Amino acid sequence: LIAVIRQEPHPYFDRDGNNLRTAVDLSLKQALLGFDLNIEHLDEKLVNLHHVGEITSHHQVRQYKSKGMPVNQRASRFGDLFIEYRVEMPETVSATERKTLIELFPDLSLRGEYAPNVA
Repeated sequence: LIAVIRQEPHPYFDRDGNNLRTAVDLSLKQALLGFDLNIEHLDEKLVNLHHVGEITSHHQVRQYKSKGMPVNQRASRFGDLFIEYRVEMPETVSATERKTLIELFPDLSLRGEYAPNVA
């Protein structure tokens, strides 16, 4: 008897040994100000992603210890969960929003030059 086991791809999670990988989309506001989100794990339990007050960069990967797959022969040990954060940019910025952004970030030039605010 020969048994062949194939693992079907999951729409959101990729397995890497005992580790899991996935991606989460964030708004620009969430990326800059922080967020408190829950995602559903493969076992249907919620995993809390609490990063209030933290800045998250586009394509930043965070590691969540022991939130991956069970380690073979050790039911109490789990791999890690790696989440890549993808920051969604707005398609347009109004004149008022543009003015506010320039006021919030005065040291950043619109010409690609860094202009430190020397006092």
